[in-house]
Amino acid sequence: MGGDIPSSWWMCYGRAKLISKILAVSFAIIVPIIMAIGGYNGTVVTPLLLIGIIAICVILVAVGKIKGNLIYFYIFGMSLGLLYQNTMMGVDVVGSDIHNEFYYAKLNVAQGWDYALMNTDNASFVIWFIAPLLSKLLMLDMVWVFKAVLPIFLAIVPLLLFSVFKRQFGEIRAFFATIFFMIIPVFSMEMASIAKSMVAELFFALMVWVMVSNWKWQYKTIGICVALMMQVICHYTVGVLAICFLLGMFIIRIVSNPLKWSLFSNRKVSLLAIAICLVVGICVFYSYHSLTANGSMWNRVGSLPSERLLLSKVGMPSTIIVRSSLVNAAVGLDFFDVPIEGKAFRIVQFLTQLMIIVGAIRLAFYDKFNITAEFIGLIGASWVLLFICIFVSGFANMLNMSRFYHFALFFLSPLFVIGCEAVGNIRLGNKGKALA
Repeated sequence: MGGDIPSSWWMCYGRAKLISKILAVSFAIIVPIIMAIGGYNGTVVTPLLLIGIIAICVILVAVGKIKGNLIYFYIFGMSLGLLYQNTMMGVDVVGSDIHNEFYYAKLNVAQGWDYALMNTDNASFVIWFIAPLLSKLLMLDMVWVFKAVLPIFLAIVPLLLFSVFKRQFGEIRAFFATIFFMIIPVFSMEMASIAKSMVAELFFALMVWVMVSNWKWQYKTIGICVALMMQVICHYTVGVLAICFLLGMFIIRIVSNPLKWSLFSNRKVSLLAIAICLVVGICVFYSYHSLTANGSMWNRVGSLPSERLLLSKVGMPSTIIVRSSLVNAAVGLDFFDVPIEGKAFRIVQFLTQLMIIVGAIRLAFYDKFNITAEFIGLIGASWVLLFICIFVSGFANMLNMSRFYHFALFFLSPLFVIGCEAVGNIRLGNKGKALA
């Protein structure tokens, strides 16, 4: 009889695990389909349903009912669902830049790629190669490649971030940080309306994932270089940002070396490897963008310093005057100019920003996490980027303040969770501890 009970228990346990896996895979498939159908038909019920689904998943993860590798399936389902409720609206592509990208992608299918064509969208590897290839392989009209297939690339980004965060901050903190990253509207609305960004951002996340991995330094250097090169040729903006983040991390690592700060003790990438990646990235950027679109993008990047100098000579207005409306919203300068719902939104926004600041302070004095020196450097580079956006006149207008903030959240999202934990004195238990 003693042998029958353990056997029955294991059968029940195995059946429960199988059911959990089936539920997780079903969730990852069914939720995006429901959101796609709702978005296509323009119903207002599905976005509300998705909010409820996300809330339920957060609760189930918090109480330990969803855990381990199954979390990846739930994150993917929520991520793609958030994207589909925007990209699947109507029968045409949705967004601003995406219409121009869509036109050139169809043109490349019909006539082949003209690399000298004076258009930076046409120069993107996504527009002249990936989208046309997917259209032919999947036998889909280009509109469905843009609306349904390319968002899958972007939906994988939170999976990579969860893996990065989990390795350094623990499973539950990583999940909450990933959810915070996803629910900021820039992810599902603005980034989903730029086809080349949807793919380039995947390689940006992959670069960070490789950086904190346990690969040998040779493979890690190759992985970072390949991911950086793909960003450069997929979307020049993401490529420039990636180079800037790497450069900022490189400088912070050099400055921190003599300090012997324990936060920088867990080094995963050597300074030599980072320098090699920077040189490769800059060389590829120059080679590719000086050739494509008749060199218009390389000329544009090269002219930025002289433009700044010219503006300073002719007497640019003060920083406050030329600061974009989104920067004003971010720092609260327009609080009294917006209606009551705008004030409520900004209060929530200020609270999230405050939690990020609290999280940064706690991280500086609490070294119980398994955080890498590279990730600390990228956090520092994110702070520098945001300060430049706020205090350097016109800088945020070169891209968009919301997109700068979005990329900063790749590294600041865990600080929001740490800040909430510090303020609320929340104890996440063993599952909240960083992985060794």
